[in-house]
Amino acid sequence: MRYIIIALLLVLTIVAIYFHFKKSRDTKALLIDIALFVAIVIFAYYAKYFLINKLLFITHIALVLVSLWNFYLRLFKARGSIVWILSPILTIALFFTLGDFFRKFG
Repeated sequence: MRYIIIALLLVLTIVAIYFHFKKSRDTKALLIDIALFVAIVIFAYYAKYFLINKLLFITHIALVLVSLWNFYLRLFKARGSIVWILSPILTIALFFTLGDFFRKFG
C-alpha cells in the first residue's frame, strides 16, 4: 500500500510539472523543476543512510563549513589548502560506503 501511494505521488508530481510547462512554455523553469524533483527523489532514497552514522554526517557538515572557509581564503587571499576544500567529498563517500555496507551486511 505504501508503494502505491509513493508511486501515485511521483506520477502526480510529474503530471504537475508537465502541465506547468505546458502552460508557461518556460524551458528553464522545466529544467529547474526536473532537477529539483530528481534531487528530492535521490535524497529520499538516501535518507535511510543518515540514520546509520550520525557522527560521520556531523563531521561532514563541519568539514563542509571548513571547506567553504578555505575556499574563501584561497579565492580572495591566495591562502588555504586544497585538501580542506576537497575533504567533504571524502567524508560523504565514506558516509555512503558505510551506509551501503551496513544496509547489506548489518
